[in-house]
Amino acid sequence: MISHVLFSANEVITQPYSSQHQAIDIVGAGNTISDVIAYDDGIVVLVESNVRGTDTNSSGTASYGNFIKIKHGNNIQTLYAHLKYGSVKVKKGDSVKKGQVIGTMGATGRAFGVHLHFEIRDYNNKRKNPYDYLWQTSNSPSLTATVTPVSTEKKEEPVVTQTTNENQIETTEPEVNENIETIPEKDIADDTITEEVDTDYTLFENSEYKYMSLSDALDEIYVNNTYEYRYKLAEKNGIDNYTGTKIQNLNLLQMLKNGTLKAAY
Repeated sequence: MISHVLFSANEVITQPYSSQHQAIDIVGAGNTISDVIAYDDGIVVLVESNVRGTDTNSSGTASYGNFIKIKHGNNIQTLYAHLKYGSVKVKKGDSVKKGQVIGTMGATGRAFGVHLHFEIRDYNNKRKNPYDYLWQTSNSPSLTATVTPVSTEKKEEPVVTQTTNENQIETTEPEVNENIETIPEKDIADDTITEEVDTDYTLFENSEYKYMSLSDALDEIYVNNTYEYRYKLAEKNGIDNYTGTKIQNLNLLQMLKNGTLKAAY
């Protein structure tokens, strides 16, 4: 059985994981819009819910539009991006249950059509291939689906545009069955990529932190705050000879608040 991130339990992957797109993009079968559900039990660690529309020139965290990041108990965090404005149903610090509705697919941020951008990261913010994590116990509250082998048949990328009907997306893609499928990467048009990712690093952010402690700010977003890891962060972010001085920590903290702090692995 498989785990789900859509309430409809009929995910179709329109953009697979790659070195340039370290996530998967998902729509519902027949390119329908669906509510988004939590992959597993966890704690909400970051939320953005005030983005009203699409901005194809946005970058960094802003490119996600409205998004939710959840910390789970198995050394992973999940991130759900481009959520519809007004649909986010959780706030930072909330406990969520597997299969709980947390929002609705949308096109906020740097999105080219309505879809869910789904990421899995470890606690050091390193991205994993979400496709590998979908072959686990089903978390759908309404349906158990079986996995169909990945199709190798050539398909054309669906043209996804939102219509006035909030429950459907207009598309040229033929009807597909209600199982996770993926479109081969070679058939994905260049203009469907929703985020540009530098493969050398990912970024930490804690823009809501208001105090002056780097260690506490890292701990608040469940990032390793030991001296050894802060030393690696400093080295990764161009601060040489890190000894934990106030100036060094404040520089790292400012990067963290700005969303420009590069994760160290």
